Amino acid sequence: MLVLTFYHRDQQIDYTVFKLYNKKYSRQIHGEIKILECKSEWSVFNSQDKLLSIVEIEHIDGQIDYNKLLTNTNLSNLNFDVIVHKIACGGDEFQDINLLNELVITRLEQFTMFAPQQQIKDISLARTSLKIYSQAKHYVCFDSGFHHSIDLKNRLLNLDFGLLEQGYKNYGTFGLNFEHLANKLIDITDKKNSKGKWILVYLDDDNSIICGVKNGKSKYCSASAIHSELPSFKHSGKLDPQLSNKLNRPQNEARQILINSNLTTMINDNFTTIAELINTHHANAKLACDYYIGTICQQITRIGNVIQGIDGIIFSGTIGTANPKIRQLICQKLEWLGIAISNKANLENQTKLHKKLSSCQVFALKSHPENAMLEQLFERI
Repeated sequence: MLVLTFYHRDQQIDYTVFKLYNKKYSRQIHGEIKILECKSEWSVFNSQDKLLSIVEIEHIDGQIDYNKLLTNTNLSNLNFDVIVHKIACGGDEFQDINLLNELVITRLEQFTMFAPQQQIKDISLARTSLKIYSQAKHYVCFDSGFHHSIDLKNRLLNLDFGLLEQGYKNYGTFGLNFEHLANKLIDITDKKNSKGKWILVYLDDDNSIICGVKNGKSKYCSASAIHSELPSFKHSGKLDPQLSNKLNRPQNEARQILINSNLTTMINDNFTTIAELINTHHANAKLACDYYIGTICQQITRIGNVIQGIDGIIFSGTIGTANPKIRQLICQKLEWLGIAISNKANLENQTKLHKKLSSCQVFALKSHPENAMLEQLFERI
């Protein structure tokens, strides 16, 4: 059985082709389609992550043509038995993997307001795939699904129960990434600790997301598609809308300034990566760096209070797995938790980072949402 998984990120589409047999699987190829301003770069890798080919795809106004993508020979030459899609938000109705058809897509469109940008892209890709690969069986998994175990009190965006009745709350995000990390705990630590209290820290240049996991289940997530408590180059972190009344600007303009504020506007320069921020001597960079690291550490301890302890921390995302300096700065601020990491292991970006004497385990681990999607598929079939 040949299975194709799609994971549509903000400006990138990741896909993987698996061969399934007796609920075991082997990865065949995977691809990354990076959506740039005037074109897309399509990279194809083999099962050993060796680059096989890279081509450019033209598009208009940053919008990729899903029909051209799906009929490209990179995909159309393969006969897929099953295709598994990711949808950002399934609301309260959809939690686990579900068969995908046009009726389900229509029901999912009602949750677009809870993930206004990503939901539209996810649904467009899935709908086009349904038409082109009509002979395959289609399933859908949800980035919000892993976070359904979070108590409502930890989902509230504010105390406006009118908004709550309309469905506005923190549905969480990147749930399939966090589900994969939670599933990997049994492989990287002992059985007792794998069911303990863990902080999963996902960091890249556009996203700073922290998830608290207890007994393998999500208990808190610091972000959703419409809400983020931590700063990045894309998000400002939590802001009080009443601040717009204090700015000497028209209310709508002032509110937009606050919404658009992030680490870039704080530095007021053309920085695009956290690495540039950390390594520069720009006048405001140190302040921005201290703010970034400080808020992450505050959120880790806050979520630790929610799950009543911290047995370990997993760093993930492109920054979390490949930036030793960021990890070191965070762990130094958290030494009072009993954290002690190995400088050698950290500099070499090893998986296990903590020393033997550390009372809190620390790992760096890449997340693979497609693996979580496959695990859900196994349970379904």
